[in-house]
Amino acid sequence: MSFSNDVRSEICSSICDKERRFACLYGMLLFCRTLTPEHICFQSESRVSAEFFGKLFKNVFKVSPDCNENARRDGIVLYSYDIYDKKLISEVYSTYKLIDSVRTINSEIIVTNSIGEFTAGIFLSCGSVNDPAKEYHL
Repeated sequence: MSFSNDVRSEICSSICDKERRFACLYGMLLFCRTLTPEHICFQSESRVSAEFFGKLFKNVFKVSPDCNENARRDGIVLYSYDIYDKKLISEVYSTYKLIDSVRTINSEIIVTNSIGEFTAGIFLSCGSVNDPAKEYHL
């Protein structure tokens, strides 16, 4: 397993209460592949991030979205959750006070002690990190 996936696993195991799960999912949604009133798509090459997205989504919205696995030509598997249910998307937009396709962070809905988990959600959605014991990469 890569250093980045080790970090992801550590993050996922540390987010355990309701407010922190809510904030983490908010970060994952704001920085997911597609976020429109017609379609939400979360994609990741990381199984850990993808499984955690599904778990958080079920925890917050009481619905388990289906995960699709697609192997690319280079052999890397891409995990994706595609949500097209307009009623469910409307609930997501209402819950997180989202406006159309504008991705603006609304700090009023993140509990103060959950800012770190919101940032962790962003990392799980689109971040990477290199092992500091190896050569650095920017």
